[in-house]
Amino acid sequence: MTARDDRAAAHATLRRTPSHAAFRRGRDLLLELRADHEAAQRAFRWPRLTHFNWALEWFDVIARDNPRTALELIGPDGRDQRISYQDLATRSDQLANWLTHSGISRGDRVLIVLGTQVELWETLLACLKTGAVAIPTYTSLTRSEAADRIGRGRVRHVICRSELAPLFDRLDLDLDLDLDLDPHASMTRIAVGAPVEGWQPYDDSYQSATSYLPTAPTPASDTAFAYFTSGTTSAPKLVVHTHASYPVGHLSSLYFNGLLPGDRHVNISEPGWAKHSWSSFFVPFTAEATLVVPPVEIVESGQLPRLLEERGITSLCAPPAQWTRLAAHAATARPRLREATTAGEPLALHVAEAIEAEWGVTVREGYGQTETTALVGTTPGLPRKPGWLGKPLPGWDLTVR
Repeated sequence: MTARDDRAAAHATLRRTPSHAAFRRGRDLLLELRADHEAAQRAFRWPRLTHFNWALEWFDVIARDNPRTALELIGPDGRDQRISYQDLATRSDQLANWLTHSGISRGDRVLIVLGTQVELWETLLACLKTGAVAIPTYTSLTRSEAADRIGRGRVRHVICRSELAPLFDRLDLDLDLDLDLDPHASMTRIAVGAPVEGWQPYDDSYQSATSYLPTAPTPASDTAFAYFTSGTTSAPKLVVHTHASYPVGHLSSLYFNGLLPGDRHVNISEPGWAKHSWSSFFVPFTAEATLVVPPVEIVESGQLPRLLEERGITSLCAPPAQWTRLAAHAATARPRLREATTAGEPLALHVAEAIEAEWGVTVREGYGQTETTALVGTTPGLPRKPGWLGKPLPGWDLTVR
């Protein structure tokens, strides 16, 4: 066996693990019982994993030799970007190697300030693979918000769009950060886009090896993600999730969304909010579906119904405000949605009725928090009742006091 064969064997062995098998059993059970809520609630048990890295032990396994499109970004000019499962796995391996070489280590916190661009999904997967903690945030943040996130998030590295780099000028020097780090160490800055003086170009990562080998198994209890809440009632709180609580926890979100392998799924949510990682990352890729990302211009202009029809979208998840906008333009197209979901706040009855009358699909409601995954909802097979949020999702036992 050659050195190349040895590396290929190690690459596969560290991914197709008993944890992968346990996660798959849980997922497949929920797919099998997707329209039988009571049976799913009785039969499902959370996989209890000591070690797990969803990017390595799930995504890379299903991506191996898989040409199906994982990510389809629709350009406002009609030029789309499509990347297959196999190519996204390879590219995130390559980025993981480069991030490691750049000094990003297991447990380091990485602030990610990217929009709906391929680099976002590459970076999320690469951070998970290396064991770094991903802290996504929205691209409209202010300098004071950037400082707050770096300070309270104990951020050690920043990956952001080039045009946003000025937000972070001297922040690591101006802030008195207690990071338990070398006091002479500076923040690693990586710019996505045009070159920025003093920042490492993201494009340099394309020179790295395309096969990533982890140094050790990932403890499932290690922190994987951190999200700042919206701060509706007070200052935004930092919520952390482990390599189990989000990827494994989002099996409940998968059940709520009702996705199946091969689906074409759209989720209306901006990066930086937890709902984006729910339905634009873990849910579609756990289901082995294609995530289709429309441009903001289409979403805001009332043209989304026609896009849903033309692109053969089978599942749409959107906040109530977006469903209200869709209802106003529902008669302009006839999308063939099988699943329609919403969360965040109650959906107005007249909006739900308008969508059902025009498109023949029931908009199912659900509820969860940044601190959790999807907790309760009307799932496929359950009737829609005005004012009824549904039932606790498989794996959850809820009590109202």
